[in-house]
Amino acid sequence: MGTPLNYTYRVDKKELRDSALKRMDRWFTEDEVLKILNHPMRLRTALMLRLLVETGIRVQELSNIVGNDIDIQERTLRVKVSKTKPRVVFFSPKTVDLLIEHDETVKFIKIFPKKRLFPGIPQIQLAVNTTLVELGLKEKQDGRGPHTFRHYFATFLFYVGDMWIGDIARLMGDTPDVVEKTYLHPTSTMLRKRVDKAMDW
Repeated sequence: MGTPLNYTYRVDKKELRDSALKRMDRWFTEDEVLKILNHPMRLRTALMLRLLVETGIRVQELSNIVGNDIDIQERTLRVKVSKTKPRVVFFSPKTVDLLIEHDETVKFIKIFPKKRLFPGIPQIQLAVNTTLVELGLKEKQDGRGPHTFRHYFATFLFYVGDMWIGDIARLMGDTPDVVEKTYLHPTSTMLRKRVDKAMDW
């Protein structure tokens, strides 16, 4: 047997820069998320989007939520089917209002506590991506989609909410190391506000 050949590929600096710029444009800003949440849409789609934004839940986890995973009074959601760790996450009073407004969902939770509340992964992805396209917030192959909200969740809690990264990791079912290396993408506005605060400007 001959000696195996090892090939290396040197990435051009411009290619690296262009890739970095593309990734910067991938992440949602606070204004974009507000625009998404305030956009008129079907109630079920609105519920899915709010849960993605407010809990950092993965699409696969959302698709497996059943009726008795939701406690409306306590504003909690039990994520039992997860690729990492089962956990409890929390949603806003506004989402409670949407649940109550969506009377069919509340009835469904009571009558079918073990039935799934949301459609499968492809349908969730389609609903979210369609909304993003309608708002001019998504182009082909730009990397934006339901999972991008998980990145926003971690980034917002850390940079805007000043939340300890260990607690963020618990909410996400990940480790602090993974959250720090993978999910934190502060916008320039987020960083400027922190600099202003730190420098007392």
